[in-house]
Amino acid sequence: MNFSELDTPEITREFYFNIGRERAMVYLFLVLSLGCLSWSIIKHIRTWRTGKKTLRHDRPFARIMAVIKYAILQAKVLRELTAGIMHAALFFGFAALVAATAILTIQEDITFPLIDLRFLWGHRYLLWSLFADTAGLIVLAGLVIAAGRRYILKNKRLDTRGTDSLLLALLFAIIISGFIAEALRIAITGFPAFEVWSPAGYALAKLFSG
Repeated sequence: MNFSELDTPEITREFYFNIGRERAMVYLFLVLSLGCLSWSIIKHIRTWRTGKKTLRHDRPFARIMAVIKYAILQAKVLRELTAGIMHAALFFGFAALVAATAILTIQEDITFPLIDLRFLWGHRYLLWSLFADTAGLIVLAGLVIAAGRRYILKNKRLDTRGTDSLLLALLFAIIISGFIAEALRIAITGFPAFEVWSPAGYALAKLFSG
């Protein structure tokens, strides 16, 4: 692959496509979601503080390695194949989507307005686009497995409640609506050849051709 042939400013797209002042809603929901997250963390901390005090500063290296092994690399959940794949797909997929969104946010809200710098063009845009699309597909696969375990296989260890179903439905809506928005943008802009680097969106865009 010769990226030098692809490294042109024309290879990019309009971010926040066809969104004007409504873009402020993105940040409103961001603030609201961060508020909900903060409140949830505070409630957990209050619960933890009711327990017996123990020393948590000994063996720092072992503790750091445990975080890497179990929290980041998901070693414990991967012991069970199906459940492990599901958890890993959701964890790593969403982590990748957060990273992709953070990169976009840095460009659109920091470097471009402050120093007129956009870096998501050419081969960097293509790699970023492929990375984001792949992450979305990984999350979608994890959600399909999660739904299959709960509603088709009906795993007895899973106590399925209404909130579980609502959460799965919302996560499906987030991922699918993202792909649909991407597909509509690709179709509206005339199927640019370089957008094949957004494979899921490009394939779905065929449904909206014409």
